[in-house]
Amino acid sequence: MREGQLHVLTTRPDSPHATLLFIHGLGTSSNTWVHILPALARTYRMHAVDLPGFGMSTLKHGKRFFTLQEHTNILLEYINGHVTGKFTIIGHSLGGWLAARCALSFPSRVAQLVLVNTAGVYYEGMERQRDIFLIESRHDTRKLIDLMWYRYPWYARASIGWVFRELRRRHVTDLVLSVTHDDFLNTRLRELAMPVTILWGREDRLVSPEVPVILQREVGNVTLQYIEECGHVPQLEQPTEFLRLLQAVLAKDSS
Repeated sequence: MREGQLHVLTTRPDSPHATLLFIHGLGTSSNTWVHILPALARTYRMHAVDLPGFGMSTLKHGKRFFTLQEHTNILLEYINGHVTGKFTIIGHSLGGWLAARCALSFPSRVAQLVLVNTAGVYYEGMERQRDIFLIESRHDTRKLIDLMWYRYPWYARASIGWVFRELRRRHVTDLVLSVTHDDFLNTRLRELAMPVTILWGREDRLVSPEVPVILQREVGNVTLQYIEECGHVPQLEQPTEFLRLLQAVLAKDSS
């Protein structure tokens, strides 16, 4: 990666069931899968990416952030160079948006697409969601976290100051403001011909409940499964149930 270094967690078991590519959401890193990856490491070949500017992936040459298209390009470059054969993509929030964009570029190689409380689908009132990420203070950060969680983990409120500094340092607001209407997936959803599973924390207040409805209507081969009493980040808030559902989805691919 010319503008920095891409960090990817990988596992290479001797006899993998399948290959999985994990893409995290906005403002976080591959650590979002901390409860999920260990349970799959012995049976799946995995690639868990830190998007450019997040986690341990670095930017250089004065680059402050990557646009959505630049993130997509880096992922496509990584897939072409390091992911062999067919693979399944699991993407959360912004990562779901990027996962769908990658799947559109590899329609014959993506065995399954798993979208977790995904972003990237335009709906009326989308501007309100954008404004949530215009973070200028700890108060703004608290409002964002309030919308993300149904039940707070112990560390969420205690780390608001750190989260605020990280969101500013990672230029999350700049990335959000760089998104254009043409970046949204709506006009291409019907091109997703591979099996698509939507895993959705039912109590998500960050992304509109209209999004899974639109996906169900527009995508051909789609399954929607809700996770009850769960907000925007089910892999952290309800990891046991999330893992159970994900393993059931992956078992279909293995069979």
